Amino acid sequence: MENYSYNSYPDSGNSSPRSREIDFENPPPWDDQQQHAQNYKAKFMCSYGGKILPRPHDNQLSYIGGETKILAVERTIKFSSMISKLSALCCGGDGEVSFKYQLPGEDLDALISVTNDDDLEHMMHEYDRLYRASAKPVRMRLFIFPATDSGNFDHVLNPVEIQRQLQELQRLQIRDQEQLA
Repeated sequence: MENYSYNSYPDSGNSSPRSREIDFENPPPWDDQQQHAQNYKAKFMCSYGGKILPRPHDNQLSYIGGETKILAVERTIKFSSMISKLSALCCGGDGEVSFKYQLPGEDLDALISVTNDDDLEHMMHEYDRLYRASAKPVRMRLFIFPATDSGNFDHVLNPVEIQRQLQELQRLQIRDQEQLA
């Protein structure tokens, strides 16, 4: 039997989530996973106070401004406790927050919302997959937003606004170049 290479689609690997590249052919039995999950804290890079904006040179979304801190929580934390910890981290406990997470290798336009215990458990399963597959410490990135922003997406600009801002940046760059000449 011959082996065929799929070189005709060289860029197709870039379009799929990186988490699919992890080898899970022989995962430990479910009981072992549950026991292992109890034995460590999950560490997250928590970003807040900034905005998700396109970079002028390539239009890729990036997180601009704000703060980023590391938060370690028990793997079995409940949603209400997680929200309390995130609120304490970024607001001193004085505000309601919502959060989303980013899977490694995914862009910022693919953030995943966490709104209840089930969503949090899915996030922890993703964390477990990364944890088992990595020889070095794993930190999934969380983005924390004021709860009032959770429904209107003001922190992510729509394509029309992105285009308008890019045109304004280009106009300013041309003006600055003309002033220097």
